[in-house]
Amino acid sequence: MYHEQDETASEDGLAPPLSQDASAAFPSELHDYTIDFLHNDRASLCACSLVCKSWTASSQYHLFKNATIRVWGGNFSQFCEVLASTHLNMYVERLYLTCDCDDDWGVDEKRECAAEFEAQLYQLKPLSCLRYLHFSYNKCLVNPSFPSAICSNFSTIVDLEFADICFNSITEIFESCVGLPYLRRLALVSAKWFEDEDEYESVPDLPMLDTFAVDTWQNLEVILRWLPSQPCIRRIAIGCLYLEEVHLLDIVLRTLGPRLEHLIIEYYDDCVPDLSHATALRTLEIVTFLSDGSFVDLPALLEKLPGHARALQRIVFVFNNTQGWNLRLDWSRVDRILASLDSLEHVDFYVRPEEERASEIIPEHIASRSQFD
Repeated sequence: MYHEQDETASEDGLAPPLSQDASAAFPSELHDYTIDFLHNDRASLCACSLVCKSWTASSQYHLFKNATIRVWGGNFSQFCEVLASTHLNMYVERLYLTCDCDDDWGVDEKRECAAEFEAQLYQLKPLSCLRYLHFSYNKCLVNPSFPSAICSNFSTIVDLEFADICFNSITEIFESCVGLPYLRRLALVSAKWFEDEDEYESVPDLPMLDTFAVDTWQNLEVILRWLPSQPCIRRIAIGCLYLEEVHLLDIVLRTLGPRLEHLIIEYYDDCVPDLSHATALRTLEIVTFLSDGSFVDLPALLEKLPGHARALQRIVFVFNNTQGWNLRLDWSRVDRILASLDSLEHVDFYVRPEEERASEIIPEHIASRSQFD
C-alpha cells in the first residue's frame, strides 16, 4: 500500500526540531532533568551547553562539578579572564594550583616567583563554590603573607592539600587553615618546614578537621603531639613513620582510638603500633617495606587489634618488595587472627612492584577471604 510521505519529516528522515514556542512550553525542570542523565557524558554535555541559553547552566553545572581545573602561572591570567567574563565561578568546585618555580632557580628567584603568584590569588575569590584546593609549589618557600592569602581568598574550602611546598614553620601550615571555617580534610604531601622543638605549644587547633593525612620525610614529632588535641579527627593517614615516633603514634591511638574510623600507616622500621584502643576502626591499611624477606611482625600487629573491634570491615596490606625478597610470614597464625574478626569483609594484599606474583606469594588458605592486585 502506498503511503504519502509525511510532510513534517525532514529529508534525512528525522523529525524536525521543535519551534521556539513549542520548546518554551516545556517546563525548564524537564530540560534540567533530562540533562541530569548526561552527568558523566562530557561530550554530550558540551554539545548541550551550546544548544540554547536555558540549557547552558545545567550543562555547565555537570561539566564542572566533578572536574578538577588545573591552573598554573602560564594560564593563570587566561583563567581569571574567563571567570570575569562568565558565570563559571558558580560551578567550579575543584582547583589544582601550581606555582611555576623552576628547580634551577636560586632562592631569591623562587621567593620572588612565589610572592608574585600569591599576590594574584585574590582574583580567585569569586569562586564561591570551591570545595577542593590543591597547592603545588615545586619546593618553593612560601612568603609570610601566605596564610592570610589562603584564609581571605578561599573561605569555602572543605578539602585542602599542600604538595611540594616549604613553610617557614609548622605553625605557618596550620595558620593557613584556621580561617577556613568549613575545612574538614588537610593533606601534607612532600611538604617541608623548618623544625622547632618548642613549636608544639604555638600550633593552633583545627576544631572542625575530621581527616588528616601527612606523607613527608620531615620529623613528625610536632604533628603527632598535636593530633590528640583535635576533637573531631576520625581519619588519619601517616607516611614515613620511624621507630622513634611509634610511641607518639601510640598516644594518638590511645586518645583518638574510640572514634578513629580509618587508619593508614606507612613505616620502615621494625615497629608494631598499639592498635588495642582503636575500637571503632572500619578500615586499616598497613604499608611497609620488606627487609631480608621479612615483613614487620604482621601477626603481632594483628594481635594488637582489639578483640571487640566489631566495626572493622577492611584490612589492606601493601608490601613494597623492591629487592625481590621471598615473603616469609607465619601465614597460619595470620589466617587464624583474621578468621577471628567476625565483622571483616575484605582483606587485600598488594605486593609491589611484583603485582603479578601476589597470588603466588599469599597462601591459598587465605585467598578465599582476600583480593589480589
